[in-house]
Amino acid sequence: MNATHPYRARTVFTALKSIRWCLALLALSWLAAPANAGFERFVEWSVASGGNGHYYALVATQNTLDISWTDAKTAAESQMHMGATGHLATLTSQAEDEFLKASFETEISSQFDPMDGVYAWIGLSDARVEGTFEWVTGEPFAYSGWAPFQPSTIVGDEDYVNVWSRAIIADSRWGWNDSRDGGGFTAKDGFFVEFDVVPEPQVVGLLAVGLGALLGVRRLKSAVQLRRD
Repeated sequence: MNATHPYRARTVFTALKSIRWCLALLALSWLAAPANAGFERFVEWSVASGGNGHYYALVATQNTLDISWTDAKTAAESQMHMGATGHLATLTSQAEDEFLKASFETEISSQFDPMDGVYAWIGLSDARVEGTFEWVTGEPFAYSGWAPFQPSTIVGDEDYVNVWSRAIIADSRWGWNDSRDGGGFTAKDGFFVEFDVVPEPQVVGLLAVGLGALLGVRRLKSAVQLRRD
């Protein structure tokens, strides 16, 4: 029986050990990524409840630091959560709109200015072609949730969309409004970020690969030990 060369066996074990740790760290990075600074909480629209598996967060400036739509878009795209890069939220269905409302309505309604209301940007605009609204992700624009009398051009060229909560008008506790890109009367009080996180079944698959690699390492160790004996 041919004996396994000790140096070769050590090399194989070292390489497989490195692979094992890389797979384990990769899996953990998806499941236990830290929350971004500045976000109070992340809310998942779970697949089990009929959602898309994405996470959402609200950055609420609450009149302390009004932000333009353009700056909000840049800020959203600089954030990450569970391996996914953020973008301004795209509410492409009534179900998604209602989920965001149920999750955040109280937060954006907590500091009402009865006349002006509270605003939070979403990822919709018609800046490229007037009257043709487009999502920042390129998804089809097939659903809208406009507030009464919106969209409008009351204060000029209003190309950028926010969720608007205005206590003084009936049925305006949550609706979409188009505005200018910040400044003065139209400055907004926050923005919604969406993270297109990998759906749970794919994460489970990644863990399965890692576990398979671990089992492979153990079997190879056993085989080499048998050859030595």
